[in-house]
Amino acid sequence: MSTPGLVQPPPYSAKGISRQFAVRPCRITAEDLRRLYKLLEKRAREASDYQTTKLTQQPGQTVDQFKQLKEYAASLLKLVVTVYGAGGEWMAASTDEPVSRESLPDSLATAVYDSAPLFRAQMKVEPLNSFTVVLDFSRTHILDLTNLAVSPDPNSSSVRIVGENDTWVKAVNDDLKGFFDERARPAAWLYSRFSYDLLLWFIGLPFSFALVYRLEEWITRRVQIPVSMQAPFYLLLFILSLVVFRVTFNYTKWVFPKIEGPNRRVWPVLNKSLLVLMGAALVSLIVESAIRAIRALIY
Repeated sequence: MSTPGLVQPPPYSAKGISRQFAVRPCRITAEDLRRLYKLLEKRAREASDYQTTKLTQQPGQTVDQFKQLKEYAASLLKLVVTVYGAGGEWMAASTDEPVSRESLPDSLATAVYDSAPLFRAQMKVEPLNSFTVVLDFSRTHILDLTNLAVSPDPNSSSVRIVGENDTWVKAVNDDLKGFFDERARPAAWLYSRFSYDLLLWFIGLPFSFALVYRLEEWITRRVQIPVSMQAPFYLLLFILSLVVFRVTFNYTKWVFPKIEGPNRRVWPVLNKSLLVLMGAALVSLIVESAIRAIRALIY
């Protein structure tokens, strides 16, 4: 499709402001995805209107060509929603069809709201005002043992707003922050950078010491370990208990993902019940071992 009213464009120049932030932990339902579309579709229309009002008729361009150019630019500045399923399937449209009940995949992996992908592809330039919202519904890998304090957040949920119109940028930013704040989850603290370190110091290390203490009691009554092997053996048990604690932490984040999506496959209550039982057993082990150690020191 050729661009109507094509003339030699003037030198390109633009300035403005940008806002970007990571989406906070929240729960997004299928209805929320459609509400978000309506919210952003309004802002995308405003960006389109602003873009067309800034166009100027160039020398050698007829009135009809200029009118066609404005209509063409407006047709490119439409909100496009793209959804990706966990199985690799995807769908994109300039309507809310990808987030409709009939079109959503059973297991939703990612949803992207972009106000100007068609404009960028055809014009080879950024529009004056645009936004991109990425919702990543992936879950933490249970066996991931990377350093959480220094590794980047694997969840790519983010918002990026760029615009020449300061008022428009601020309005979109406020709309999106309000939208996600209303759907924030109590488990947001799990995804703070130092949550694991704090839990490790106050729960993980006491748990590991308590577990090794109880295992040492049980093992010494049944097996005679050479003195030279006792230190490395119990050190290995201590390290393995720390790994168990890390896997338990990852499992908690898997049960409570950063962005919980509208998956049609209902996650069984068994997962959360199992997590409660594991937590109760862990606390019980720490408390009981602490009481035994105190008694041993006193008596």
